[in-house]
Amino acid sequence: MFMPFAKDGVHDMFWEEVWDGDAAAEGCQLQWGVSPRRTWAVTEWGGHNIGSASNIAFSNGLLDPWHGGGVLHNISHSLVAIIIPEGAHHIDLMFSHPLDPPSVIHARQMECSLIRQWVAQAQARSKGRKRRQPGWQLAPEGGVWS
Repeated sequence: MFMPFAKDGVHDMFWEEVWDGDAAAEGCQLQWGVSPRRTWAVTEWGGHNIGSASNIAFSNGLLDPWHGGGVLHNISHSLVAIIIPEGAHHIDLMFSHPLDPPSVIHARQMECSLIRQWVAQAQARSKGRKRRQPGWQLAPEGGVWS
């Protein structure tokens, strides 16, 4: 996947390296024998135009260098951004630890609360529907329904 990001050597732990997309593509070709499709991720998964989706919690640890490409604000009542200032990549999905910072604990609580709410809503919708039992009927003579 084409992952454009630069390193400044001051605000990160890496040496300074300016992003050069053409050089990165050339490196892929030389090392792996493939030319990256620069917009593949957006083509495959869509961009930030996700307003028709629902029931997604986007967690972003601000210590994670990838958070800049994440969803950092609520898009709707069921597309929720959970910001973890003292967290990094997937920390909220790991086992809890006594040294977890408060923002990680709060993020996990929010995620559990949202999931419980979404499950309860789905169960309520399901109870409100009349359940049809599947049944088989033979087609009329000639095998065609009109």
